[in-house]
Amino acid sequence: MAGSNEFTVYKIENESSHGNGSRTILVTLNVGGVLYTTTKGTLLKKTNFFEMPLNGNVFDTLDYDGNIFIDQNGELFKYVLEFL
Repeated sequence: MAGSNEFTVYKIENESSHGNGSRTILVTLNVGGVLYTTTKGTLLKKTNFFEMPLNGNVFDTLDYDGNIFIDQNGELFKYVLEFL
């Protein structure tokens, strides 16, 4: 997927927690070489950093697997996710 203008987004049926067949959108981020998978909803809760890329616009930098790459400290990013 290198060179692609799309980032990896997985849609997973989660009927057990939603009961109505709604889908949860999972996003995989590569932050400084550490992979994080979280929901689109979590990333959009308290910040607008991810709003444009997750609503149709794309990130410029993807890793070789098509995951969004953020060139920051991957070990510290877990605290950002906990905050969200």
